[in-house]
Formats: sequence, C-alpha cells, structure tokens
Amino acid sequence: MNESGGGNKENVITRSVILDFAAFVLIILSHFTNYVIYLGYYRIFPDVVIVLAIIFSIAVALAFVARLGGAITRAIIFAILIVLVLGDVIFELGVTDGRTGLFAAGLTLVVAVVLALFLGRHTSKVLATAFAAILGATLLQPYLQPAQSSPSAIDAPKSGNSDLPVILHLVLDEHIGLAGMNDRQPGGERLAQDLEAFYTGYGFRLFGQAYSQYFNTQMSLASTLNFDSDPRGDAYLEKGRGKWTLRANRYFSELRKRGYKARIYQTNYMDFCQATEIVVESCAVYNPDKFVPDSVAQLPAVERVLLLANMYYSSIATIRFLKFAGASLSAHLEGYGLELPGLGLWHGRLGPIAVLPTLERLADDLSRPSGGTLYFAHLMIPHYPYVLRSDCRIRTPISSWELRSLRDGMNTPESRRVRYAAYYDQIRCTLRKLTTLFDAMKAAGSYETAIILIHGDHGSRIGLIDPTAENLSRLTPDDYIDSFSTLFAAKVPGLTPGIDAEASPISVILPNLLDVPDAPPRFPAQPEACFTAGDETCVNAPIVLEAP
Repeated sequence: MNESGGGNKENVITRSVILDFAAFVLIILSHFTNYVIYLGYYRIFPDVVIVLAIIFSIAVALAFVARLGGAITRAIIFAILIVLVLGDVIFELGVTDGRTGLFAAGLTLVVAVVLALFLGRHTSKVLATAFAAILGATLLQPYLQPAQSSPSAIDAPKSGNSDLPVILHLVLDEHIGLAGMNDRQPGGERLAQDLEAFYTGYGFRLFGQAYSQYFNTQMSLASTLNFDSDPRGDAYLEKGRGKWTLRANRYFSELRKRGYKARIYQTNYMDFCQATEIVVESCAVYNPDKFVPDSVAQLPAVERVLLLANMYYSSIATIRFLKFAGASLSAHLEGYGLELPGLGLWHGRLGPIAVLPTLERLADDLSRPSGGTLYFAHLMIPHYPYVLRSDCRIRTPISSWELRSLRDGMNTPESRRVRYAAYYDQIRCTLRKLTTLFDAMKAAGSYETAIILIHGDHGSRIGLIDPTAENLSRLTPDDYIDSFSTLFAAKVPGLTPGIDAEASPISVILPNLLDVPDAPPRFPAQPEACFTAGDETCVNAPIVLEAP
C-alpha cells in the first residue's frame, strides 16, 4: 500500500511538473512567436530553432524552480510571466509613461500572484490552455490576413500631366552637409571631395553651406515642405501615438497646381501620405525597427541569434518600465554618492537595413517612370545606427553597431571620432544606392529631363553637446555643424552644376529652386536655428557653420 501510495504521489508530482513546464513554455513561446512574426524574422533558420531551444531550457529550469520553491514561488513565477506579456498590452493601450506603466505592471503582478495562489494546481492547466489557443492564433495570423497588393505597384496614372518631367525628391535622414566634412575628423576631407565629385559628376549643384533650423526630423521637414523659415515647423504637425502627421504641405500643393501626382515612400514615424494637397497615387510604408530577412541573412548564425535575442529582450515593455525605475532610482541615489548599475537594453533599431528593400522598390518604380509624377521618399539613411559598411554589407559583429552617442546621450572626443568613421562609411553606402537609382532612370530615359532634389533634415547629430536652449552658452562651432549642417543637392534644368557656398536654410533653398511665388529671401543676414527649450518649444539663436 505504501509503495503504491508513494508511486501515485510521484506520478502526481511528475504530472504537476510537466503541466507547469507546458504552461511556462506556452506563455513564453506565444509571446516570442508574436514578436518574430511582427518582425518578419520567422523565415530565418536555424536561428529560430536555436532560440526555441533556449526557450525550452528556460521553461524546464522554471518548472523545477517552481517545484522546489513551493506554492508561493510557483505563483510568483507565473505572475512574472503574465506581467511580461500583459506589459506589452498595457503599452499598446497607450500607457507609454514609465511611471504609469510601472504602476500598472506592479498592480498586475499583485493580482496575478493572488489568482495563481487561488487557482493552485489548476493554474498551469488554465494558462496552458489559454496560451495554446493564443499561440495557435498567432501562428495562423500571417495566413489569415487579407492579401494586399504592393503599395508601390505601377498603376495607370489617376491624375497629373504625363508630359511633365519626373521629380525625384529624397530626404536622406541625418545626412550632414559639406560643412561637416573636414580634416577635424579622419576621412572627412576625403569624403567631402568624393561627395563633390559624385554630385557634380551627375549634374547636380551642391549647396555646401545648407543647414536645417531644427535638430529634430518632424519640425525640420514640416518647416521645409511649407517653405517656412521663421521657423515654426510645429504649426504644421499633428502628433499621434508614436508618429507625426504633416497636416499642411505647401510643397505638395505647389506641385499639384503644376499638374503633378505623387508616389510616396515613408517610414511609419512621419506620415506624408495623408496629404490632401496632392493626389497620392501610392504609399509605401516601412518600419525602421523591423528585420529584413535577406539582409540580416548576411550575418553569421551566432550574430543573428544574438541580434534576435537582444531585440526581443529589449522590446518587452515591462523591461523598459523597469529601466525607467532604475534610472529614477539612480538619479535619487546620486545625491547620496551611490551609483546603481543601469539596466542595459539593445537600442532596438535596424535603421538603414530596413531601408534597403524600399530603395530596391524605388529603383524598380523609377525603371518604369510615369511622367508628371513626384517620387517622394523619406529614407532613414545614413541615420544611426551605423550598421552598413561602405560597400553596403552589414557590419559584424553586431556589438560594433553604434548609435549617434553613448548610452548617457553624450559623446567624448574619442566616441565621436569612432562614430564619425562608421557614419562616413554609411554615407559612402548611400552614394552606391543613389547610383542604382540614377542608373535606373538613365536606362528608362528619364534622367536627363528629371528634376532631382536630395537633402537631409538636420546634421549628423554626432556632437559633444545637444543644441538645447539650456546649453546655448556651452555650444561650439563644431556642435552647430554636427547639429544643423545638412546636405542639399539639386539637379534642375537650367541650374549650373557645381558648388554653391552661400549659407541658406533648406526651407529657403527648396522654394527658390522651384521658383515658388513669394519664396523667402535666398540669403538670410545671419544663420539661425531653433534650440529646444521643452516639449515642442524652442528659441531662436544665431549659429556658426564654419569650423575654426
């Protein structure tokens, strides 16, 4: 009898451990699967298999810890996993503030612990069943979505004058101008020479002292596309959750008057496609935070697994809420001379890698041009992170991928030098991609008559000090150039190729090139920019665009 009773008890314990394992693995697996499907990464092998093996190992470890730790430990483990999942739901519902998110996650944790203790041994059955259903629905998601035609497919023109030349307008995000390429950073002077030779060789006029009046993208482009040099770019913007919409666009309006329609290629960060000022014939949207399987496949398998693991871990909203708590606590402890280790997170951005398919799509569209069409593209290149070599191959190891500054948001002279070297490589890759676009246009016979406008939205922003109103007294000419000097190159019929050395804001260069009525004066008396003084506010102050 005792032996039989002992055997039954062992069977119950074994079943309990197996059910806990099943619940743990299904919770983690459903969450991970949803993420990789969102990224479009699930097609890459053996990476996903390796990560799955890691997930199974974690679930086995949790099952035994739960068994050895008792009911409370088991309830806490279940609760933590639930919070990791529901934290993302909290974030998606609009709770992006760290303090509020942390409070919501903490409350969820307490409720989940109480429920797990109340359900007892039934917890694993309930959660395993629920998350098995969620996993099944997640796996079916790619197949249940309605088929969509390519957003940039060539269709019959809906409007516009087909006798007009093609306009190609590229915004190369974070592309510094010639003023920022000098011997103060290794390779800068040589790059300036190569850039000048490239653009003038293709028939462009290069505005070497062009500058933006803003440090951020949305206000710079809003100001530029409305020919507003005051500057007051925020007057044209509508802020949504995680993105901006340009609610007024004088540039589009001007081109529509002349008989143009538009094809737009944009990020999911700033929306130009809602424009009513011009007929938008197609709109291609890309996410700069998503994987591009064909490009990522260049990396060794170990690097790909590290990249996926880093991005997955750093995407979990609860982890980000905890990072906020750690930063707040660190700031408090600094007053007592104590330092709390930071919670390291991957920056979670692929930037230019995500741009590559859009550039291919744009080249394909330009190989079959439609007259009277504006091809307008906002491209996150050479924007950070610096992930591409000069030949456009992906950098390895991924630990060499750099943001524009160190983790504390600042740079040292050495970190600035390292970042500029990688940034210059990414500009050279950009030139290779532009060559592909120009070759497509030449093959289609549209290049010679086309109007081509290429510019940045601000500087490289690889500075020692960010240009805030608070920092005005500390800024140097190098900081001004890092922040505001930006590319502007134009190929317009009748415009002589070469270098224009006069300092002008891009919001003024654009309308003057297009002979827009009442365009702002071409040469302002003193270059000035807008220095941030708080949320969506800034103050104007003079800037210097020549390095000492």
